[in-house]
Parts: sequence; C-alpha cells; structure tokens
Amino acid sequence: SALFVLYAMSPSSHSAALSGHGNGSCNPSVLHAEDPTCSVKDVRNATDFSFVLICAFLIFFMKGGFVMLEYGACNLGPIGRRLLLRMKVIDTVLGALTFWLVGYSIAFTPDDFEFNHLQFADLETGEDHLHGAKSTELWEFHFAFAANAATVVTGAVVGRVQLIGYVFGTIAITGFVHPFAARWVWNPDGWLTSVKLDEQHPGIWGTNGFIDFAGAVVIHMLGAVAALVCVVFAGRSKRPPEKSDEYVATLGVLILWFSWYGFCCGTADGMSKFRYIVVAHVALAVTLSIGNTLVMLMN
Repeated sequence: SALFVLYAMSPSSHSAALSGHGNGSCNPSVLHAEDPTCSVKDVRNATDFSFVLICAFLIFFMKGGFVMLEYGACNLGPIGRRLLLRMKVIDTVLGALTFWLVGYSIAFTPDDFEFNHLQFADLETGEDHLHGAKSTELWEFHFAFAANAATVVTGAVVGRVQLIGYVFGTIAITGFVHPFAARWVWNPDGWLTSVKLDEQHPGIWGTNGFIDFAGAVVIHMLGAVAALVCVVFAGRSKRPPEKSDEYVATLGVLILWFSWYGFCCGTADGMSKFRYIVVAHVALAVTLSIGNTLVMLMN
C-alpha cells in the first residue's frame, strides 16, 4: 500500500496532469468557464474518462454481488462461508498486484513484447499527460475485467480445494491466462483481433477478426472453462446439503444485474462521437436479456 501511495504522490505522476505544458490543453487546476485554454476536446475527454472509470467501479462492485450470490446459494457450512469471504478478498488483492506487475504488460504492449522484458504496468505520465491518463484508465478498467475472470471460479471450487491452491489459480488467471486471451483479441497486434490502430495498421484479419465486445469469451467463457477444469480435477464436494439463504442470494443477483450495465456499457469506451447511442442500445439489451433469463429460471 505504501508503494502505491508513494507512486500516486510522486511529482512525475501528477505534475503533468496539473499543468497545461504550454500546448493549449486545459489546465485541470483552473477549470472554470473563463479559462481560454479549455476546449471542446478537453471536455469530451473528461466525459469519456469519467464514464469509463465509473463503469470500471461498477464492474468491481460485481465482487459484492458474487459474494452474496455464492454465500446464499452454494452448499457451504459456516467454515466454508468464511473461506469464501477470504477467497474473494485474496483474489482481489492478488489480482490487482499480479495484473499491475505482469498482466497489463502482456495484454497491451506492442508486438515486440518478449518474455524476458516483463515490465510493470506502463502507465505513462510524462509530457503527454492525456496519454498517461488514458493508460491509467485502461489499466483500471481491464483490472476489473481480469479480477472478475478469476472470481468466477470461486463458486465452483469453494469447499473443494485448499486456499493455497486457489491463490495460485488466481495468480495464473489474472497474471497470464486472461492477459494472453485479452492480447489475442483486444490488442491491435493480437492474432485474432479486429481492432486496428489506423488505416495503415488494420490488423492481421482487418475487419474480419474476432469481435468480443464485452468479454463474452475473454472473461466469461475463460472463467467458466477454468472453473470446469478445477471441478473435474477436484471432484465432487463431500459436504452434506446445506440450507440456502435465498434473501442473500437474491440481493447478490440484483447487485450483479446493476453492475452488468457498467460491464457492457463501459466497453463502448466513452460517450462522445455518438457512442452514447451504442451505450443506450447496450443498456436496453442488458435489461431485456437478464430479465428474460430470470423469468425463464423462475418458471
């Protein structure tokens, strides 16, 4: 914690963000209507950044929904429930550290990445403070993705595996498994990607690459397959049936539903340039799809 606080307080991390550098950009320390250096682009960037960060916080809030759903629905005794709570805290802390140390670099460094050049998250904060803020925003958003890819496994393995085994599994998923999948699909240099940097760098497949808008494969299918593999190797749970807590589980479902808006809408990467239209349609799709699924389950 002290290292992260020192990083956040270091002059290099915020001096660029508190000065315009004489390049005509908006100075955040003097934001007001009379500031002649503030432009429409600055306001647009601030809106997009705020939107994506709020969505990232909503995605992180899914942790609470998973805890309550699994606490209320899984076949756990008092000891198993305490273990579940510990697992959720551990995969969050270790996931943040692992993704910052290696995961982000694997997922989003250019094509010249080499294993012997593993580096800390490249959160640039030099003269180009806009690029530095974008890198930090991207890290926060994708950390929430990686953490959820790991936490999907918890409900399947709690009570079946030892805590130390889950710790190693969390490190593997957030530091290597999910980052490589994200690199293949979301990095412009990935071999499956449909993302392109510009017209001169259209990617390997051009516009015919693999499209994963909100992590359907890179996060959800990856986490589900990892959970299935763990269950196959761990075997059946030997615990006697326990009475579920429907109240806690229901509240967990509603929290997950609420967080899904951030999960799916945040993938639009902002609200400017008519992306608010995409966000509106995505929000509608989330509402109808989750609502229909719950109705079918209740029937």
